[in-house]
Amino acid sequence: MPESHRKPKSRHELMLAEAAAHGMIVKVWCSLCRRTSYYLATDLLAVYGDQPLFDFRLECSRDKTDAHVHATYRWPETGDYGHLPIRRPGRVIVTQTWHTVKLGDPAPE
Repeated sequence: MPESHRKPKSRHELMLAEAAAHGMIVKVWCSLCRRTSYYLATDLLAVYGDQPLFDFRLECSRDKTDAHVHATYRWPETGDYGHLPIRRPGRVIVTQTWHTVKLGDPAPE
């Protein structure tokens, strides 16, 4: 049975690379918690790579699922500058983990 969230293929599917080249904004909306977030297509391309925009899935940070998340795109409008909150990637934090081993045993990788 086909997945219910997939749209039928059109003649031309907009890819993240094309949206980034045109300076588009990606609107990600969770229909479960009704939360909307906006991203720059260039940021999403750098983090997730090139993929079809209609099939793009981000996990909702509130619901921890991508089952109800939908992505659309648009061009920035004049009134957006200085007013529209855009989520941008922050610094990457690396966490050191520790394992207990017997003295003389090799360290786990």
